[in-house]
Amino acid sequence: MIAKRNYRVIPILVIILLFIFQSCNFDQVESEFSDFKTADKDGLFDKGWIPSDLVFNSMTNIYQRTNPDLNSCIFNYNLTKTDLEKLKLKVQPSSARFKKLHRVRTSSDWIKSANQFNHYYYVRSSQTDTVYIAIDEKNSKIYGWRK
Repeated sequence: MIAKRNYRVIPILVIILLFIFQSCNFDQVESEFSDFKTADKDGLFDKGWIPSDLVFNSMTNIYQRTNPDLNSCIFNYNLTKTDLEKLKLKVQPSSARFKKLHRVRTSSDWIKSANQFNHYYYVRSSQTDTVYIAIDEKNSKIYGWRK
């Protein structure tokens, strides 16, 4: 009699597990490139996660993690000092600090690094879309995120 009850519970458990897995967000894409040329060839910048005004030929050590379902991402890259100065002309100072994005895996090291530098924001003129960045001027490194 107990065995028959267990057989009735199994389909219910399977349905519950399928529902849980369906609602989980596995749609995160992580990309890493050594330089602009490689990233561009792979189409990284065509997707628009990093606004075209913040993309430079001197980019190196490019990292990006996106969650298309939530329209959010984090990214970082290095620039030459010259391009860093050009980038700074395109952004506005901000007091916003990075807070872990919902359902975008972010290492604690990335968060700590992003929050220790001066923060800025960039608003795309063609969209109502804000990108936040932190600039490590000593290492010419950009940390960016979209909420």
